[in-house]
Amino acid sequence: MITLLRSRIFPFIVALGVASLGTLSASKVAIAVIFGQKEVDQNSFAVLASPYGSGAYQLLILEQLNNKRPCWSESGSNPVIVDPLLLQFNFTGICARSTDSNGYSVRMAGRDFGLLEQLSVVRRDNDLVLIGTDLTDRDAPP
Repeated sequence: MITLLRSRIFPFIVALGVASLGTLSASKVAIAVIFGQKEVDQNSFAVLASPYGSGAYQLLILEQLNNKRPCWSESGSNPVIVDPLLLQFNFTGICARSTDSNGYSVRMAGRDFGLLEQLSVVRRDNDLVLIGTDLTDRDAPP
């Protein structure tokens, strides 16, 4: 089972990428990416601490794209236990999942910190918490 890390305090912001291609020469292609952001319905997302290995966890974000089938089920409270249902059906076009920085990023005040911050799920006391670590300053607190 997976522990839910959902917080309803802050609106979930999703970065949208729009790519445009331009040719530099016959053998080289340049890719320009312009990012925007928009507020999304938090109920369409489950932010999870997914276990792997021996006592380690990774961030997993599930998105319900439509209502054809549920992408996860929830039970219990404090913590909520989440059962991802992705292995039970072909979830293409129904659910989206993001497991690394190719699928999510840290944004504050319209600025993307994707290359500056690393997100990790760590155990603190009896809780699993999501922290950001500054990749440019090893002495900075998480």
